[in-house]
Amino acid sequence: TRNQIFGNFDMQSTRNGDPSLFNFLDSTRTVGINTAINWTIRSARRFSATFRYQFSRLSMRTTPYFANRLNLAGLAGINGTNREAVNWGPPSLVFSGGTAGLSDAQYSFNRNQTNTISFSSFLNRGQHNITFGGDVRRQQVNILSQQDPRGTFTFTGTATGSDLADFLLGTPDTASIAFGNADKYFRQTFYDTFITDDWKVNDALTVNAGARWEYEAPISELY
Repeated sequence: TRNQIFGNFDMQSTRNGDPSLFNFLDSTRTVGINTAINWTIRSARRFSATFRYQFSRLSMRTTPYFANRLNLAGLAGINGTNREAVNWGPPSLVFSGGTAGLSDAQYSFNRNQTNTISFSSFLNRGQHNITFGGDVRRQQVNILSQQDPRGTFTFTGTATGSDLADFLLGTPDTASIAFGNADKYFRQTFYDTFITDDWKVNDALTVNAGARWEYEAPISELY
C-alpha cells in the first residue's frame, strides 16, 4: 500500500512514398518510441516521493529513388560527386526561365533521443503543502546526411539567351557541390531543481511561492 509502480510504452511507425515530377519514388520511414516508468512511495502519512525515468527516440530515414541502385551522375560523366551508394542519383538541374528542374531527395538518417531521470516529493506540514524535486535530461541529436553530394547546375541562358539551350550545350552558369563530414553526434545535458510552498495563511488568503533553477550545458560533439 505504500508503493505504486506504473509505466507506459508508445510506438508509432510510418512509411511515406513521395514521387517526383519524373516519377522517382523517394521513401521515408519514421519510427517514434516513448516510454516511461514511475515509482511512488508514501513513507509517511504526510510525505510522498515519486521517481521517474523516461526515454524517447525518433528516427527518420529518407532513401532517394536511385540510392544503392544506379550511379546516374557517374554514368553521365560528371566528376567530383560523392560516390557512396546511398548518394547515387542525378545532380540537381535548375532553370531560371521557368522550365521544370530535375531533382531527387538527399539521403538522410537522423536519430534524436532523450533520457530523463526526475524526482519530485510532496510534504504537508500544518498549513504548508511543499513540493520539491529536480530533473536531469540527456539529449542526443544524431545526424547522418550530406548537404549536396550530387551537385547542382544552374542554367540562366547567359551563353545562348535560353536556359534550355544552355543545358543542351552543357554550359551551366553556376555549379555547386557540398559533401563531407556527414555524421554529427551532438550531446547536451539539462538540469533543473525546484521548490514550491502552498501556504494557507487563513480561510481568506493562500500564498503560493517557489523557486526554480535551470542549467543547460553547452552542446558537444561526440567525436
